[in-house]
Amino acid sequence: MGFHVAFVPTAPPDAGSAIQLEIEPRSGYREFIMTGCYMMEEAGVGVFQIGGFGQEEWQHDVGYELSAFMEQLPALMVSLRENHTGKVDMYPQGVERTLTFRPIGEHVEIQCASRTDWVPHPEFETMTRNELESMLTELAQNFFIGLKATSPELANRAIQAWNEMIEVNL
Repeated sequence: MGFHVAFVPTAPPDAGSAIQLEIEPRSGYREFIMTGCYMMEEAGVGVFQIGGFGQEEWQHDVGYELSAFMEQLPALMVSLRENHTGKVDMYPQGVERTLTFRPIGEHVEIQCASRTDWVPHPEFETMTRNELESMLTELAQNFFIGLKATSPELANRAIQAWNEMIEVNL
């Protein structure tokens, strides 16, 4: 299987009791995402899936690896929309690889560069722009479903910050 990324909610949006928290007034998208991913990991409301480049499933968890991806997702989506190269640095220890997304016509070439002993094979994968944008949009939508199940207040703040950053409402 080629490159893939997804968040699969494992609890219905109204399941369990929502967690109340105090949110700093100056907090921004990154803080919302880091807090939300930690809370979702603790609550067990979803599964993060990512893989490709010869490795079906990478080391991943909701609390850290999903946070790293989601922090950078708005910038990636803006880059793709504007037909520019975008990057996602999967910096968590053990994963340590950079994904570079280069639009080429109706396709996007994705390069994986490892900073560990693991070697991507192949180093490049290609998918249609529509497939990639659909996959990334579904990831974001499912992420916010899981976050709403955990903390509606935090989800609302994160969605507002998201909408301001990419100018596309979820």
